[in-house]
Amino acid sequence: MVEARSSEPFLSSVSDWIARRSDLQVAAAFYFCAFAVYLFIAILHGISTPLVSDEPEYYDPAIRLIQGQGYSQLWPDGILRPSAYRMPGASAFIAMGLLCFGKHVESARLTAVIIGSLAAPLMYLFARRVASRGESLAAGAVCLLYPTWAFLSGSVLSEPYFIPLLLLSLLLTGRAVHLPASWNFLAAGMAWGVTALVRPHGAAMALLVTMYLFSRAGWRRALLFLFGFALLLAPWVVRNQRIFGSPLLATEGGETFLGSNNPYVIRNSALHGMWIEPRGVPEYWAAIEFNYNDAERSKIQNQIAWEYLKQNPRVIPLLAIYKVKRWLTPITLSGGAVRLTVLASYGMLLLFLMIGCFQRIYHRS
Repeated sequence: MVEARSSEPFLSSVSDWIARRSDLQVAAAFYFCAFAVYLFIAILHGISTPLVSDEPEYYDPAIRLIQGQGYSQLWPDGILRPSAYRMPGASAFIAMGLLCFGKHVESARLTAVIIGSLAAPLMYLFARRVASRGESLAAGAVCLLYPTWAFLSGSVLSEPYFIPLLLLSLLLTGRAVHLPASWNFLAAGMAWGVTALVRPHGAAMALLVTMYLFSRAGWRRALLFLFGFALLLAPWVVRNQRIFGSPLLATEGGETFLGSNNPYVIRNSALHGMWIEPRGVPEYWAAIEFNYNDAERSKIQNQIAWEYLKQNPRVIPLLAIYKVKRWLTPITLSGGAVRLTVLASYGMLLLFLMIGCFQRIYHRS
């Protein structure tokens, strides 16, 4: 009981402080809290640890960008060639961090923490458009402490850049709808363009937003939004058309599709819901080894995977079940307890969403 009383003045002072502050000031507090937490996690996890998994695929192109070699890839034959394997946005952010803090891994991880810490305040500001301050504070706090996000906050991957940009794009889109000035739609479109340059999912989402704006805001504002989006994304698409003969965004999809839909992931229980790198399979590697066109390599890998699925339709349900199971328990390099903790964190969210849908408490806005 004594401890409960002693905590009351502290909680009361925090509540009073929040009540006296504007939303921007609360968002700033969220940022500094997030930065402190994520930097601590990065240091605890090892901010100087060697790059692992997909991290070199973002870090190495960033180094080449700094060196003036463009967005390129070093192939097994030792020749540097232009690449469209991944979207260039994450590597561009990493490159800016390397220029500011030095050309080493610590700088890349610090840059991820700096940008990734924007997610919590942006979540708070986005929630404030549709919810009370208390509910928005809860949303920002959950975003800050979400296990998977905290785990990835200092990684040299695309997630620390994509999630804040996604929230910013949603925030600016909502602002444009409620304050229909022309520049708001242009700014929202440009934000989605930057988001798509980090991960191609942003492009699909931006097209859905465009269709929504056509029905909600009129064709002129929708076209202005689309113009802002295209203004950012077009140079990358034109560049790929000139180099690879295809107006593509990224070619990692072919490798991912083949790597996750093949007999090897069916036979090996450790790979269920996961993937195997095609270059590690002799017959797959033989099909693409000497093809240095990213677009053609992706096409070949897609064809191999589709051929396998057509010849073995019975494995499709199994693959789907394995993928859903792995989606529910990510962070595959960690122990089972960690994966179950992550499942609990958004498993509860999924449960609440289902309850809300059945109770019909969600309304269009």
